[in-house]
Amino acid sequence: MTDVTGKNDLLLPARRRSLSERVKSLRTIVPRRAGSGRKTINMELEGFQEREVRPYKLKSLLIGVLLPSLIALFYYQLIASDQYESEVRFVVRNISVLESDGDEEGGGLSVGRSQLTQDAHLVADYIESLDLVAILDDELDLRSHYSDPKIDWFSRLAENSSNEDLLNHWEAMTSTYVDAPSGIIVVSVRAFDAQKAQELAQRSLEAASDLINDLSQRAAGDLVNRALAEVEIKQTGYQEALTALQVYQNEVGILDPVTAARSLGETVAELTGEKIKAETQLFVLQQSNAENSATARQLAVAVETLDAQIAELRNRMAGNRPTDTDQPLSEAMIRFSSLEADRLIAEALYEAARKSLNIANTTALRKTAYVSAYSGPTLATKSEFPRRLETPFVIFAGLFMIWATGILLWASVEDHRE
Repeated sequence: MTDVTGKNDLLLPARRRSLSERVKSLRTIVPRRAGSGRKTINMELEGFQEREVRPYKLKSLLIGVLLPSLIALFYYQLIASDQYESEVRFVVRNISVLESDGDEEGGGLSVGRSQLTQDAHLVADYIESLDLVAILDDELDLRSHYSDPKIDWFSRLAENSSNEDLLNHWEAMTSTYVDAPSGIIVVSVRAFDAQKAQELAQRSLEAASDLINDLSQRAAGDLVNRALAEVEIKQTGYQEALTALQVYQNEVGILDPVTAARSLGETVAELTGEKIKAETQLFVLQQSNAENSATARQLAVAVETLDAQIAELRNRMAGNRPTDTDQPLSEAMIRFSSLEADRLIAEALYEAARKSLNIANTTALRKTAYVSAYSGPTLATKSEFPRRLETPFVIFAGLFMIWATGILLWASVEDHRE
């Protein structure tokens, strides 16, 4: 009876004795050599372990899951300030005016799509930039609105916050979405007043439009300025080539060596014809035994004079005389041809640069980018944020999953130890 009573006392829930003490008591009561006694001890030990571990599971569930979830529910239901959202949808478009061809009646409009995604992401990035936050803070007093003492402590911006803190708070209160295929941009702005949220969304849209217009004008200005600089460079090259040609013409005293050579050739041909004629007459007189006559002597002098003139002109063209101080016409033609080629090339480049400048001016006037809003900014009629039921439920679900995962891992470790 005594043994049985002691055993029953050990089977009761743990009062003030540990598991090891109860196991030690069992071993003293039940004989060690009895097989059934060992089996009974193992069964009782497993029951004690289950009764010992179960309270810790319940405590961890209560402290790690239920209590934080209740606190979150209490905060979102009774403390969290109402937040109102204003949404605006817009798109960035590039419009170009197409020039008409000769066989067409007129030009038309072309909506550019190559830069839609790039411009859309640029605007979305600008919405969450410090530059836009500075504009909103300067014009709409963004910092004072988000740091209003009426707002709950967790949602309120600190009064002595920095510009970076204000930017982080603005990023938490805004969301941007870009649809890549169409380039549509969706911007949502949250504030603690419906009218304030709409004003912030409207001013953000206007700032995005100003950004696109400024970038478009800057691109057009850069295009025109580059074309104008190219024209100035080519014009300078053309002036230098023209000046070099004029200086050389003044040095040689010939405006056009080609024309001069042609003129000299014609003169040589005329003198050669006169020489042949004089030689013919002189030959006739010699055949008539009148070579000592005055006419024969004149013809002989004329032939010698014509020979000297022809030789002089040929030397001027070829420069065969060692004592000739003038530049030969052949060398002048080579030098002139080189300078003239440089002038023609420089002139062609200058004309091409001027044409490019005209195209750049036309493109700058006819190509423009703009922001087109087709929805919003909306004026919220009720508070959509914070999610007073959904958010606590998500917190509870997340904590429960973490707790369950931890319990499973702990059980796995315990099984591995056994």
